[in-house]
Amino acid sequence: MGLIGEIQQAALDDTRGVTNLLRKALVASSKLGVTDIEQWIRYELNRYPADADLPDYRLVRGQVLAKDEDGETRPVVFEESIAGFERARVVQAAAELEAVVRAAEGRSVFLSFSHERQAVLRKATGIDVEFVFSCSPSAYVQALDAVRTRILEWALALERQGIVGEGLTFTAQEVQAAGNVTYDYSTHIGSMHHSQLQQHSSGRQVIATGFDSAALHSIMTQLIRRVDELGTASAMVRADAATVILQLESGAPKATVLRDCLQSIRSVLEGSAGGFLGAEILPRLVPYIGAIAASLTS
Repeated sequence: MGLIGEIQQAALDDTRGVTNLLRKALVASSKLGVTDIEQWIRYELNRYPADADLPDYRLVRGQVLAKDEDGETRPVVFEESIAGFERARVVQAAAELEAVVRAAEGRSVFLSFSHERQAVLRKATGIDVEFVFSCSPSAYVQALDAVRTRILEWALALERQGIVGEGLTFTAQEVQAAGNVTYDYSTHIGSMHHSQLQQHSSGRQVIATGFDSAALHSIMTQLIRRVDELGTASAMVRADAATVILQLESGAPKATVLRDCLQSIRSVLEGSAGGFLGAEILPRLVPYIGAIAASLTS
């Protein structure tokens, strides 16, 4: 089996760590002279620079918590949605993400805010406490899975051009063919964003026939009441549902924000954590996702 086949095999084996897969892909990309994906792989192996653009999957959704003097945390509910605080940048190397997932054992992951962000949150809430960002370890698992899938797609694209890499080496013809691989890196590696925290664009207001904002508000309220049924994913879903409610109550909801939150909720409810709650909520939620998507493409 050539190197490209080994990469495909490793990508399909969930028991093998993503870090090992990245190293194999680094060898292939370096020997083939594919500099764009090689740079992405090096970032994944070594961590992203603090000011680097990040792929979408490294902008994780979560919830802002306030920490009191005893170290106890409680959710923060803003009177108005503060753009940028619903997602956090995750720049650590893939090996660090894997270590966090192993150590978390289903518990929430906590990230610190910068001094500047702490000041913004204190001013917005009027509370002089420390704030932290909480997310589910499943967000890290999803990021690692995204890396695994993208490497697999790249290896398959190389194979379609007859590139195999026997004995860890590539022929001159294979190197030349690698430059002709019609693999859309910008699409498959992810849209990149340069910001301290993810900023949503203003988007369009949701104007769709049959869109009942009061009914969607009711669904989100019900979801929050029963969110503990979702186990480790409850914090993330609670944050998404609360953001939807804030948007609906603002009178000028942003379609892009609603879309991102509802799609995030949908992915959880469709997964193994969804259970009976997913079976009850999903049929009512899907039409709204479709209506919002239509409003953004019209």
